Amino acid sequence: MTNSQIIYTAALAHGFTEDQLSQLLEAYKGDLPFHTFQDWKARGYSVKKGEHALFTADLWKYTDKPGKAAIKAAEEAGQDTPESSPHYYKKLSHLFSFSQVEPVKRKAAKK
Repeated sequence: MTNSQIIYTAALAHGFTEDQLSQLLEAYKGDLPFHTFQDWKARGYSVKKGEHALFTADLWKYTDKPGKAAIKAAEEAGQDTPESSPHYYKKLSHLFSFSQVEPVKRKAAKK
């Protein structure tokens, strides 16, 4: 299941209807307007002060750091701990909607 599918399912559980989600998908060209704080930041937006997550979902996150299982396996095999071990894991993520963010205000350059 992809993160988009997970968000879709979480939105349904949060009370959105399939019709509402279909309309959002159409309006936002196949991308639901629910993103994490970091995703909004990467898109040039900031979550408004005082806003709380609309809902949460366990999303896939990528890391190249070795996990506990990789470290334990290396120790049991008598090998050095690997420096990297690329993998995905699920992490509880807080999702915000477009109405909860605003464009990042750029500071004016000094002369």
